[in-house]
Parts: sequence; structure tokens; C-alpha cells
Amino acid sequence: MTQFQSFQVFPDIPKPLSFLGTLSHNLWWSWNQSAIELFRRIDPLLWDELGWNAIAFMARVSQARLNELASDNSYLAHLDQVKRRFTNRVHAS
Repeated sequence: MTQFQSFQVFPDIPKPLSFLGTLSHNLWWSWNQSAIELFRRIDPLLWDELGWNAIAFMARVSQARLNELASDNSYLAHLDQVKRRFTNRVHAS
């Protein structure tokens, strides 16, 4: 009998977007509208298709899209804003 192995390939998150990995694993994003919008901006159709599941979303978003966003100044400014809010909130607790 042939045995199969399964594996999952995740995109390589570019360094300027690395905070998205941290954010996707913390439920804080789910009650912060700006953080929700940060994920939605990456790929609105995929975001809705996956039911706003940030971890699954980050596993399925295309590498090309992540690379594009890594040099998008508007997106990076939004990411920085969310990161500051997240950091302030987490460290305030």
C-alpha cells in the first residue's frame, strides 16, 4: 500500500510585514477594527472566504501579494499604526 505524507506550505512573510504573524496569533485583532481592516486589505475575497480566520488566512495568502504589500507605503503605515496600538495595549495590561 502506498503511503502519503501531507505537508503544508506557508508563505514567507517579508520582514516589513513580520508583525502580521504575531498579530494573527493573538485575538486582540478580532476586536480592533483597524487590525481587522489590515487583514482585509491584503485580500478581501480570501479574508471573507476563510471566515475572518487570521491564521488560516496568513497560511493561504499569496506570496506575490505579501511581496507587493511589503513595499506599499500606505499599507506599511497602517501596519505600523496597528502595531503601536497592539504594543501599547499588551504592555498596558
